Amino acid sequence: MSVSSFVRLKSSYSGFELDLELEWESPILCLFGPSGSGKSTVIEAIAGLRPEVTGEINVAGQFLQGASEWLAPDKRRVGWVPQDGSLFPHLSVEENVYFGANSAHEPSAPLEQILDVLDLQPLLSRTIDGLSGGEKQRVAVARALMAGARILLLDEPLAALDHALKSRVLALFLRIRDELGVPIIYVSHDPIEVRALNAELAVLKDGRVIAQGGTEQVFGDAGVLTVLESMGVENVFEADVVPNGDGMLCATTSGGTALLLPTPSKLASAAIRLAVRAEDILISLNELQQVSARNCLSGEIIELQDEASGIWVKVRVSNDTWIVRVTRSAGAELDLRPGQEIWLTIKASAIHVIEPA
Repeated sequence: MSVSSFVRLKSSYSGFELDLELEWESPILCLFGPSGSGKSTVIEAIAGLRPEVTGEINVAGQFLQGASEWLAPDKRRVGWVPQDGSLFPHLSVEENVYFGANSAHEPSAPLEQILDVLDLQPLLSRTIDGLSGGEKQRVAVARALMAGARILLLDEPLAALDHALKSRVLALFLRIRDELGVPIIYVSHDPIEVRALNAELAVLKDGRVIAQGGTEQVFGDAGVLTVLESMGVENVFEADVVPNGDGMLCATTSGGTALLLPTPSKLASAAIRLAVRAEDILISLNELQQVSARNCLSGEIIELQDEASGIWVKVRVSNDTWIVRVTRSAGAELDLRPGQEIWLTIKASAIHVIEPA
């Protein structure tokens, strides 16, 4: 059974103004937007770490803050997990998890269930220094649940992980929702993470909510395109929707590139824009066979730029120019060079469809 939540907050500090209202019923709310949009301020206010932020907070029926009452952080039973996890390096995994049990509150679920949901049993004897980034995040979440968290606040928890690890940890977060029933507020700047959670999505910009709703609905909002572009979505194309015999939707860009889209739903307009991040495109020397990705495009490298963040590759596909980012090691292994014929592979889920306003 869904329970309504709402957050109405206002604040002004150091030239930044926060003025937003959120209402949702989904067990997971994703806050999405560029750095400085107010995402972290919102979850810090929910955790009780921002007393200067005024307003009302009620998450899943749990009152945290109002016009005449403000609960102290230790009374809110909120589990805030920052990006680094903030684990105790001198304690083992087991000791870190059990540290949460020192709270005055009952754990959110029995210990064995928490360990099972987060797949931590094999790690209990390990030291923190020997854990991967994803493992550290799981330990931090377990500690919060052992401390009796009735709400989890996850602030960019997977920012330092590669795509394979992200997928595994995201699946565990969904188990928390499904098996433990603990509501989650999840902060991210990664559209792929947000799509995977399939949750209520709110896009923040300059301290305000500019779009809210289901994931596909929000990413299809024309106003969200400027946010995606500001966050480094390098490939944006005008395109027209064209029929496809297998029930999926296809689009052809103005430059002639045909792409399978992430949704089988009918779009309201035949004229759309498509946005794809450079890091969500895979380069290979030959066409990949027997892969789940639906878009495999042949192209020619027209320019390489070696920068601190990696190698930026400009590729001509039909009459479009695509921007792809690869690591230096990958670029060296593939021996990439201008004039070389290569293949681009793009998952349909990595393509963001923006309909005109």
